[in-house]
Amino acid sequence: MLKYIYEIPLFIFIILAIFTIIKLYQAQKLLEGGAIGRSYRMLMYSGIFFMLWAVDHIYHDLVPLPPELKDFFHFVISHGFLLISMTFIAIAAGIIKKTVGAGPKQ
Repeated sequence: MLKYIYEIPLFIFIILAIFTIIKLYQAQKLLEGGAIGRSYRMLMYSGIFFMLWAVDHIYHDLVPLPPELKDFFHFVISHGFLLISMTFIAIAAGIIKKTVGAGPKQ
């Protein structure tokens, strides 16, 4: 029972990720056809991979892997989800910078 209690923050993370994805989807629909709407789509994809990372983390905390697969799932799958998430955030930031501009000229 105690190991389930330790996973509560990740369950909350998943709920917040789902909420964020829904809100980003709604915002993207409002901005459809606009130049910045594509960045919201990239942020939605990032949220999905963050959520997959959390699900993977919880699953492997509760269902132990054989030792020979543990490193693969930790370093390749789990870290891969985080890498993909950060890539989508970087793409979204690039889209926003290109759309809005580099900021006010000095």
